[in-house]
Amino acid sequence: MEKLHRIVAAQLESMVSNSNGFPWELVIWAGVIGFFAIPLFLWRSFRSVRSRLYEGREKKLAVELCEQMKEKCKLLEKFSFLQKSCEGYERESSLQDVSFEKQAAEAHSLEAACENLNRCISEMEDEIPYLKKELKEEKYKHSRQHQLVADISEIRQSLEDLSKSLKFQLAEAKMPLNIFQMNGEQLKIVIKDALNENSRLQESQEHLLQEAEVWKEQVSELNKQKIISEDSEVHTEQVLNDKDHHIKTLTKHLLNMKDWAAVLGDDMMDDHNSKVEMKSESESGASLADPPKGALKKLMHAAKLNASLKSVEGERNQIYIQLPETDKTEKQLMGHIKHLQPEQASLQSGNTDFESENQKLQQKLEVMTELHEEMTIRLYKTFTVEENDQLERQGKLSKQDEYISYTTDQLDKYRKQAQHLEEELERMILSYQEQVLLLKKKAHDNWLAAQTAEINLNGLRKENAKYRQKLADTEMKFNFLQKYPSAVDVPNTGFGRESPVWSFST
Repeated sequence: MEKLHRIVAAQLESMVSNSNGFPWELVIWAGVIGFFAIPLFLWRSFRSVRSRLYEGREKKLAVELCEQMKEKCKLLEKFSFLQKSCEGYERESSLQDVSFEKQAAEAHSLEAACENLNRCISEMEDEIPYLKKELKEEKYKHSRQHQLVADISEIRQSLEDLSKSLKFQLAEAKMPLNIFQMNGEQLKIVIKDALNENSRLQESQEHLLQEAEVWKEQVSELNKQKIISEDSEVHTEQVLNDKDHHIKTLTKHLLNMKDWAAVLGDDMMDDHNSKVEMKSESESGASLADPPKGALKKLMHAAKLNASLKSVEGERNQIYIQLPETDKTEKQLMGHIKHLQPEQASLQSGNTDFESENQKLQQKLEVMTELHEEMTIRLYKTFTVEENDQLERQGKLSKQDEYISYTTDQLDKYRKQAQHLEEELERMILSYQEQVLLLKKKAHDNWLAAQTAEINLNGLRKENAKYRQKLADTEMKFNFLQKYPSAVDVPNTGFGRESPVWSFST
């Protein structure tokens, strides 16, 4: 570049020296610019065409990748659905196998129960002659027991006599119980009266407390009024003192005014002759005529002040009159409160006395009820003992007859139960055989469904493997294109088709 610059500079100098020749300067500059601009333009156009072709190729590959990914997602969803269905079929088959095993175990248990019942029936048939022998012995015993019945009847009569005597004793024992009950009812009435009186006293106490609170509020209000009246009295005294001082000053001014008026009268009588003096006196009189007018105004103000002072004194007298009345009412209220306090104390003491009496009566009532319960329990125990003895003696007689009838009834019941159990066994066996057949059919159907599901699964696995191979190829292709974006005419045999031919080399 430096050499070229030197050559251009030398040519320019030669052209400047030869000014009358051809303009070689422009031609040289145009050639230099063309030499550099034409390759640059060609290089830029090549780069633009190459970038556009590369973008088109990338868009196509991106679309193909998206389609492959969608297909892959669909195949994975189908595969997961088939896996779940297969798991469900396997679980159902396992549950059916378990239920079949349970039913088989139940059938075996029912067969064992049938065998046990047959054994019990055979044993019962063996016991029947032995029971017939026992029946004969029982009849013999029954004949002997008739004699015992006669003896027991005599004992029964004696027991009846005893029960009558016990009933009479019970009636005699119930008399004090009734008396106790009457006393308890009277005590309850007394307790109710005491409680009512206690409530009434409490209400009166509350009423007195309310009245005391009202009196206290009135006393506090009177104290407030007293304080206000004392404050107003102090204020009125201050006002009266101020007004007395003002009246004194006004009287002094009035006296001064009277002196001035006397002096002015003497001057006017001496100077009536001359006009000049008359004019001067008239001017001075005009100037001195003002003080009497001011004095009159002050007199009027003093009269008003005297009237107001009289009214204030009247109010003060009224306050002084009301003060002893308020003191009297306050003393009366305090005396009433003091009078009510001992009444309150007496009511509280009476209330405590009533509560103590109430507690004592309740304790007495509890003691009486306990005694009543003890007496009733003792009498009831003696009565129940006698009744139990009588019932035991009667029960011993009836037990033999009941035992004979019971054995015959038991035999009939066992025979009926055996027949019923045989019928139920036959029904159960038939129902279990039908259930076994149904379960076999269901197991066969499930096996067929599982085989079809396995076949479908294998097909889907094959398709999934194909799609995975395709995805792997496309990913390899995409990675290769990312590494070598300017590759040209690369055969794409791995994808099963040839890629589009690129027109430019690296």
